[in-house]
Amino acid sequence: MKYYLAVLKKYAVFKGRASRKEYWMFVLFYFIFSIVAQILDVIFKTNRIISYETPHFHILNITSNGGNGLFSLLYGLFVFIPALAVAVRRLHDIGKSGWWVLAFTLIGSVPIILISIAIGAIGYKGSIISRGSIILLAILAVLISLTSVVWSIVWLALPGNPDENMYGPVPEENV
Repeated sequence: MKYYLAVLKKYAVFKGRASRKEYWMFVLFYFIFSIVAQILDVIFKTNRIISYETPHFHILNITSNGGNGLFSLLYGLFVFIPALAVAVRRLHDIGKSGWWVLAFTLIGSVPIILISIAIGAIGYKGSIISRGSIILLAILAVLISLTSVVWSIVWLALPGNPDENMYGPVPEENV
């Protein structure tokens, strides 16, 4: 818990380094508190159904029977910046630029978003995209996204540089 609180105290600190222990303990408590927030969403029935349609096709339909409500949203917004900051500092610990967090996010999410839009366009009259093409593109998008996730997890799990690097001194937990 002390590592989780330490990350929150460095709310928007993107400089320096974070040890593996600091990062993964933050992730552990983040998931625990996310589950608590989802349970509160179910208890207080703050979950929602979100739908957006155009005259030609259905774009978005998120049905939530549990979680994804007010408490989950508020908690997610509260820890977004510290989670981003600790991930950047964790990459600094292995000698990588924090911009890799953005790269992994884009590489992981953009293909899925584009495929979701294309799937929504299938029902649109005059669509030039066939169902077979969509299936192949969807498989490719999932593979690209999974590769991005695995690559980022591997980097986040690597041991930190044992010496001072361009991002700062060795975190105390690495010594």
